[in-house]
Amino acid sequence: MHSTPVADSDVRHVPVRRPNPDAQARSRSLLDAFCIDARNLAARQRFIRLGEDDRRVIAPLIPWCEQNAEAMAREFYDWQFEFPGTRSLFEQYASKTGRSLSDIRIHLERAQAEFIRRVFRASESCWGAEYFEFLLSVGSLHDRINVPLKWYMGSYIELFVIVRKHLKAHLAGRRFGRWGHEDVELSLQRVFNYSQQAIVDSFLLSTLRSMGMRLDEVECAEGLDRTDYLGHYKTTIKKTMASINGLVEGLTNAAVKLDEISHQMA
Repeated sequence: MHSTPVADSDVRHVPVRRPNPDAQARSRSLLDAFCIDARNLAARQRFIRLGEDDRRVIAPLIPWCEQNAEAMAREFYDWQFEFPGTRSLFEQYASKTGRSLSDIRIHLERAQAEFIRRVFRASESCWGAEYFEFLLSVGSLHDRINVPLKWYMGSYIELFVIVRKHLKAHLAGRRFGRWGHEDVELSLQRVFNYSQQAIVDSFLLSTLRSMGMRLDEVECAEGLDRTDYLGHYKTTIKKTMASINGLVEGLTNAAVKLDEISHQMA
């Protein structure tokens, strides 16, 4: 399948959601904070060839997904709770919050089922800005609760395997016009890649902000977002750390000299 990418001049498939005034007064949206807009989202989609054909492939499967998301989420967390690294995270969280592990799992399965539904529902807007901001918020949340990126990102392959298995059983040789299950799988891979981009970007930029970095000290050029300036942010951190180290060294030397003088005067 050759997917039709979204052109720069055609941004109707990636509408920018306008936050309501009250929400905007409380905090800047992540889209705004990270300089993400319709144009640079279109560039991301164009690069991975995510476009109108993928929307046409995935959108008819929304009703199927609505009915099967919970089963796929349950199977997803069978593995998450079996694997020692991720199960340990859930146990720690349960202990910290005073909730039972079974209660934690119920909550996680509901959230995962909703995530799966959003992947398919978002095809109606060709996975536009609202979907991307939802993913940025997910990444920011997982950064705040210190979920290792290796476990979060590693989960995508398991999710893809599960969704593919359920889809194959559903499709069973069916075709949507000129598209078959191989096309559905390729479209899902593109959407998952797009989703992973949002999560990684949010992890990185949220980590920088938690270190005190002012992301808005750089004005984004047209078509670029904050990730295009990671080199600048790293250089700024390096210079700041060098200044701090120089200051500490100077204070240490001054303290040594004062100590020497005090001994001489004693």
